[in-house]
Amino acid sequence: MRTGKAESTNHRQIGRETVVQREGLEDLTLVVVKARLASQGLQREGKKEEGCMASVRRRTATRRSRTARVGAETAGAVLLKRAYEQPEAADGYRVLVDRLWPRGVRKDALAIDAWMKEIGPSDELRRSFGHDAARWEEFAARYREELRRQPASGLVDELVAQAKRGTLTLVYGAKDELHNQAVVLRERIEQRLHRARPRAPAAHVAAEAAPRARDRALAAPHPTSSRGRALGATKARASPARRTGPRVRSH
Repeated sequence: MRTGKAESTNHRQIGRETVVQREGLEDLTLVVVKARLASQGLQREGKKEEGCMASVRRRTATRRSRTARVGAETAGAVLLKRAYEQPEAADGYRVLVDRLWPRGVRKDALAIDAWMKEIGPSDELRRSFGHDAARWEEFAARYREELRRQPASGLVDELVAQAKRGTLTLVYGAKDELHNQAVVLRERIEQRLHRARPRAPAAHVAAEAAPRARDRALAAPHPTSSRGRALGATKARASPARRTGPRVRSH
């Protein structure tokens, strides 16, 4: 009887230990599962943060490209506008290019940033032209010559530098919008701006030529291949034999 009781007691103890071990394993399993869930949650949050940062970087790059594009569009823009037209913010830097102040226009209403009297045509040239369209070609040629001399040439340099920074508006008072000194002056400024634009560097041209040379080298047959040997033999037959001795002239 005592032996049976002892065995039953041992079985109970073993059963309790098994239950404890199972509970311990279940606890460890719960801990592992919770840790995995937490890790997955952190990974998801990290991916969300990376996605947000990537979106921010894309938006920033888009804004920068738009800003650069707008700056490229406005820089170098030379506009013409009569002194009697309403000034606008889009005019940028406004310069009066007449030697005489426009009639009937108040100084505060013209809203100019500079008045370059010396860049206008000389009095003699202005009187000989008389705003006659038939004399336009002669006037334009003579005015271009005046723009090459001082002080007009120095003022042209200032206008070119200003146009590189942003929009430049040449203000004039003539009624004829097609035949006046501002048209010739804008042509001169735009020519200078076109010459000042940077050219493509030689490294860029070489970088573009490198892939083409590589493709040609890959497309060419290897000298040891059957096709290469056949091409070599064809070239050898087509080319004349080289002379090894001195050339003899016939008398």
